[in-house]
Amino acid sequence: MLEPAVGAHAGRVLKRLGDGWIISFTSVSACVDCAMSLQAKLQTETELKLRIGAHIGEIVSDGEDFYGSGLNIAQRIEAEAPPGGLMVSEDLFRQLSGPLAGELKDAGMFRLKNIAQPVRLYQWRPKHKRKADPDEVTSIAVAAIEYAPLDAETAALAGDLHDQLVIRLSRRQGVVVLDAANRPVENATYDLRSRLRVAGGRGRLSLSLVLRSEGRPVWSESYDCETADIFDFCDVVLERAEADLRIQTNAFDGDRLAHIPEEELSVSELRARAANAYYRLTYEDWIDGLRLMKRAIRMNPRDGVSLAMRAEAEIMTHSARYKGLPPVLLAQLADDLDTAIEQNPGSDYVFWTRGLYRINCLSDVAGARADLIRSRDLNPAYAESHELEAHILMVEGEFDQAAEKFGLLLQRQVHNPMIPYRRFLRAAAYYCGGRYDLAAEDARLAADTRPKERAMYVLRGLALQADGKTEAAQSVFQRAAGLAPQPNICSRCPVLPASHQHLADALASAVRSPQGQLDGLET
Repeated sequence: MLEPAVGAHAGRVLKRLGDGWIISFTSVSACVDCAMSLQAKLQTETELKLRIGAHIGEIVSDGEDFYGSGLNIAQRIEAEAPPGGLMVSEDLFRQLSGPLAGELKDAGMFRLKNIAQPVRLYQWRPKHKRKADPDEVTSIAVAAIEYAPLDAETAALAGDLHDQLVIRLSRRQGVVVLDAANRPVENATYDLRSRLRVAGGRGRLSLSLVLRSEGRPVWSESYDCETADIFDFCDVVLERAEADLRIQTNAFDGDRLAHIPEEELSVSELRARAANAYYRLTYEDWIDGLRLMKRAIRMNPRDGVSLAMRAEAEIMTHSARYKGLPPVLLAQLADDLDTAIEQNPGSDYVFWTRGLYRINCLSDVAGARADLIRSRDLNPAYAESHELEAHILMVEGEFDQAAEKFGLLLQRQVHNPMIPYRRFLRAAAYYCGGRYDLAAEDARLAADTRPKERAMYVLRGLALQADGKTEAAQSVFQRAAGLAPQPNICSRCPVLPASHQHLADALASAVRSPQGQLDGLET
């Protein structure tokens, strides 16, 4: 099927690689038209799924082989293409016009191996057998920030905040970010509207996300901070805003991709679907996200972010079962995360994940701190770094400081679905530090929002018991005994030093034991 299509478009097969071909064309329109017609034919006549990547560039031949940066980039782009679809570079897209250009949709910025700067890519899928168009990639138009008072200093602050919002949001792959302050923007999915108000030594940045097709606000939040140190003000409000918007864009991607068959998702789309599953915070959803990441890795074994997301899911699901990772898996994750660092040396998340692995699985404080520092160097506003630092402090026995770091996340991420999980972790930090009343209160608040998670009640009962409130502890243990033992993401095993292994053992018995076998905790 391939050779006749290539010949009909005056193409030339340069090289057969076994699982892939390199094909050249003298015309960009012939290249794109050939790819589209081939994929449409394959979809209707076979179950075969090909990925096609295209780029424009010089090709060099030495008589035996073909070389050139254009070939290397095309290969990297192919790895990001959806099965059954086409992904092209911005350089190639700019050479197209007319209907072909209109068929390709902006897929956002991608970091390709050995390419220094992020590359904007455009994608296409056949629309046969489909009720909706999945190629409408979520796009956000970031409007200029309205501000008051109308003076030069506030105007400069509003401009800086706007530029940083555009830059920070652009780091999110799979979402197109458009700067609406400097040029007209059409057909965006969402408008991000902002207002800055400075008065009395305080500043407030208010954000609202508006669904453009309906003119309906779907999310809004305000961020307040003192303005005595204007740089600290920017850091604090942007950290909180970026974290909230990252959650929102993950939700958008999940909605956008919900109707696409799994076998047609690209690697980046599989990551987006998995991220959406992770935020649902059930053990079953994390297992499903892990499965999606294994699929993504089969498609591209060296995709750094997929390797990191798979490692995070393995750590979280094993911790939810209060089980350590088996040695073979530990070794595999270590190698995967080193590969992820090589492939994505500019990713705050990848370094964060390796730090999580080192502290959670190896108790390697020095290694985890090195990864924490690198993650923060890459993105000082990455909120999850507070959690990693808290885990490190727990292993070091600095329980009050760990509780403070968990508290920062609770203060700055009020919309994050992970809040019950962070409350549970802070309760463990308080318990280890002997602040049993605070531990019991945090465990109570966590259980209020996750009322079927047995370990949360056990932790509260342990804290009440240690605080001398025996009758209240017994009542909480009885409530725990009535719940089914099962793994839960929000009450997974905390990262603990060896001196407090007894707490992990007590919580583990709550997850694994049959109902009613909590008597040992009551004595």
